[in-house]
Amino acid sequence: MLEMMHAFDLRVIKVDFVGDILEILASQKVKLVADLLLDKATKSSYDLIVLPKQSLAHFLMSHNETRSKGEAVHGLESVVVKMSWRSTTNVDDCGVYTMRHMETFKGDPKWVCGLKKNDVATLEKLRLSYCGALVFFKGIVVSKMIIDRAQEFTKKKLQTA
Repeated sequence: MLEMMHAFDLRVIKVDFVGDILEILASQKVKLVADLLLDKATKSSYDLIVLPKQSLAHFLMSHNETRSKGEAVHGLESVVVKMSWRSTTNVDDCGVYTMRHMETFKGDPKWVCGLKKNDVATLEKLRLSYCGALVFFKGIVVSKMIIDRAQEFTKKKLQTA
């Protein structure tokens, strides 16, 4: 799987060269054309399907050892994985969604990640869990600075409350 960032929207892309398919897991729900081909009037379809595929192909083709894989990506069918919890309004938690995808997605078409649409409490718990893991990871050089800023922010918030 490959994590891709585009304009603050994180996606997980699963490339299956055996099944000739490129699956895109995206947290935002957008209007898609029925056959998942580019609809010039629907920028969302272009951003969601075409750009990740082109970017991945271009990246792979830029390295000699993966050039053939990059050429193969162009011929893959692109599919956006259907997820009942996707939202058109939550644009802030794409990082949380991406981490959850990478934690739970194993390629099973009946995949269940434990998220429900508009489940704010679960998203908050996951956000805290992921942030804590990142901040307290021993390899993070700036973790003390992050903790200090978080404490300052909390003090200011408590003083104004």
